[in-house]
Amino acid sequence: MKNELKKYFDYTNVERNGILSLLGILTILISFPVLMSNTFKLSDSNFEDYKVVISNFDYSSKEFSTAKTTSVKPQKTPKTIAKEANLPQKTIAKRVLFNFNPNTTSKEEFLQLGFSERIASRILKYRAAKGVFRK
Repeated sequence: MKNELKKYFDYTNVERNGILSLLGILTILISFPVLMSNTFKLSDSNFEDYKVVISNFDYSSKEFSTAKTTSVKPQKTPKTIAKEANLPQKTIAKRVLFNFNPNTTSKEEFLQLGFSERIASRILKYRAAKGVFRK
């Protein structure tokens, strides 16, 4: 009978040390909340200030929802951005979105997509030196 039990409950030193380590960690985790509750006593909190902030927020959100909506300003176009920044009009090109293959796209098509001339030329140099782009 002893040999039968030994088959199931015989551990190597490494297994025994692992079990003891896990039991130690488990004991620490279980006792941590008990130790912390005795170390730090929580005082009663006063939430009156928060109630005032919440009521002010509720009041302001009601004011906002009942206020008349004003007209929305249109988004700035590249031309208006260039005028505000005193940039020449040539530097801002109109961007057109379309499907493209970087292996066959020309420099003009890259510029239409919104790439700068420098980036477009770097893409073309990379394509000439390294071959094709892959997924």
